[in-house]
Amino acid sequence: MSKSIQLQAGQKFGRLTIISLHHISNIPKSREFYLCKCDCGNETVVEKWNLKTKHTTSCGCFAKDLKSKIKSIHGLSKHKIYGIWVGMKNRCYNKNEPVYYRYGGRDIIVCDEWKNDFMAFYNWSMANGYQEGLTIDRINNNGNYEPSNCRWITRKEQCRNRSTNKIFSYNGKRYSVMEWAKKIGIKYHTLLHRLNSGWEIERAFNCKK
Repeated sequence: MSKSIQLQAGQKFGRLTIISLHHISNIPKSREFYLCKCDCGNETVVEKWNLKTKHTTSCGCFAKDLKSKIKSIHGLSKHKIYGIWVGMKNRCYNKNEPVYYRYGGRDIIVCDEWKNDFMAFYNWSMANGYQEGLTIDRINNNGNYEPSNCRWITRKEQCRNRSTNKIFSYNGKRYSVMEWAKKIGIKYHTLLHRLNSGWEIERAFNCKK
């Protein structure tokens, strides 16, 4: 197994500049933490993964500045779409989010257009059917949050989509019901009925009758 390459003092990630390696945690696995200095002057300790994935790019001042900027520019920081936008990004980039494993943990991301510009997401939403009470839904459950793969639907419709797009693991691979049906040559509705009826995966996938 290749040894992890440590980051070096002076490397810059967003507003953060590495000062030195702060410590290494081996629980539950090896994780490196670095002491960084922010452009605003504050010092903070950040995990290597958060630096390299650009999940953390400041001591926290960037989020405060962005929120202040958004509020001063369009006054939409209390709009429900803004909360949906924040939640969408948290699911994809915040490891502490309870449902992160279903999004960022599966390499689901938010496209750059939306991730870096709330107004781009807001304008797309208003032009593509947003109404209060609707939720953002990815058409392809394995796809990213981006204009071509998203729509606004009711919570009832989203719950139904989640059940049919549920990911199943078998022989070390993970696919949705639709994808498994294609790969093993079983009709989609037949496989879905088997799984919803409580069949064990081995039997559901291999029974040819």
